[in-house]
Amino acid sequence: MTKERSKRSYKRNEIIHAWIHKKKDAPEVIYYKDSRRSYNCVVGIGDYLFKGNKIDNTLDSVLKYWSGRNTCAAIINRKNKEAILYYESPLYYDVISSIPEDWTVYISMSYLEKDILNESEEVKLKLHAEYLIHELYKWFQHEFVVLNSNKKLYYHENVDRLYDDRKSFIEFTNWCIDKELYKYGWFDKVINKPIAYYIYHGWSYKTSIEVIPKSVKDITNREIFSSEQIKELKFRSFYTKYCYGKGISLKEVRKRYHTVFVPEKDIDNKYPISKEVYKDCDSWVSYVIARSKVLDAMERDVERKRIETNKRNREEALKNINYTNQAAKWRQGVNITTSISYYAWRKDKGHWEYKEVREYTNGIENTQLKLVIPFNTAARFIYTSRGCSVPYHDAVCLFRTFKYIIDKHKDEEEFEMKFSDKNIMCGYYKLLRIFKGHKFKDNQISIPPSSREYLDKVDWCIVIGCHYIWYEDILDFIKYYKLEKDFGI
Repeated sequence: MTKERSKRSYKRNEIIHAWIHKKKDAPEVIYYKDSRRSYNCVVGIGDYLFKGNKIDNTLDSVLKYWSGRNTCAAIINRKNKEAILYYESPLYYDVISSIPEDWTVYISMSYLEKDILNESEEVKLKLHAEYLIHELYKWFQHEFVVLNSNKKLYYHENVDRLYDDRKSFIEFTNWCIDKELYKYGWFDKVINKPIAYYIYHGWSYKTSIEVIPKSVKDITNREIFSSEQIKELKFRSFYTKYCYGKGISLKEVRKRYHTVFVPEKDIDNKYPISKEVYKDCDSWVSYVIARSKVLDAMERDVERKRIETNKRNREEALKNINYTNQAAKWRQGVNITTSISYYAWRKDKGHWEYKEVREYTNGIENTQLKLVIPFNTAARFIYTSRGCSVPYHDAVCLFRTFKYIIDKHKDEEEFEMKFSDKNIMCGYYKLLRIFKGHKFKDNQISIPPSSREYLDKVDWCIVIGCHYIWYEDILDFIKYYKLEKDFGI
């Protein structure tokens, strides 16, 4: 093969697929070249895939100068349909998502050796088992951090099902049985390096702990955690759900978890709890659970009252805003946002505080219209107070239809005509219906009709898209801009 035919360039999203499915007569070196960042190049040389600028290398030179700390991301055997990947490689996820499903894939936590695929199946299974254990221990990170730090809060619905609730643990156990790992000498030995977990203390400070994974045998026998550690996790889970913030310490949980309930000794007079709550409790645990449910209900009731008070305070502050002639101010382009101050409940901080809030409401209770003529154009548009616009001509034509229906049915007490299937458009928005009924504010639109708060007046309304525009507000717009001639009134 000539020098020109010994290489071939591919796009970044094609290079890995091209390398995996490369034919025998294909160039020895295929690559993706990043001209600005050489370390982003991807190069496939024979059965080897590299990250970095190795475009000018040959297969012989790569194998001759193979180093222990190399940039090899994957090695494949196309004939045997086998692949081994380096877990820490930046190309790992790209490669593993590109390998055909009928291939056997091994993953290594260590740098790849050039002849690793020629090793025995035992060696390759050991490398893959090390990777699976590393991934499995990630799922138990929270448990290890809690057990090795002063963090008290931890919750699992049923600690006795700690292993069964982890899908990765079940998959690992089944894989070990399927591959018959028990017949290898390293089955009952620790094969992983210590795994580091970070413990965060606030935003700016963290410490780390190291956990030495157990052997494959211990893991499959569900001995990742000792019986004492499982017991401690039960204590902390119980403390987090039923005792945290309710006057019972973790130390007391450890001491009283298996004791019986003695009303004269255990009842806490700090909280007014009826005797009916604990009359059937025979253990300290059952009493704490019943007590917690009562306290949670009390807290929810208190929180509901706080939210209601917060809402009333805000509404009272809004009433003090001067909303006089808001539509005219909005049409004139006056900035009508304002600030209100009131006592607000801060749930995140757990206390009340007097705060100032900027209100971006324009105080317009029903959709209003404004005429806008863009600079240096002959076009005219009508803008709504809810932020939409339609061409002026479309609005005039639609209003005349609206006015015709009003004049024809004005003597009827109630009226509704639907247009949703007529495809009548006003700008980008479809005419949905026209009806006659009691007027209501825009904040009632999303509320079911039976629950709305209606005003003491009857008016006609046209529904366009999500806009409810009332006839009296359209007339106000027409008179404000003196457009009676255009709109035919």
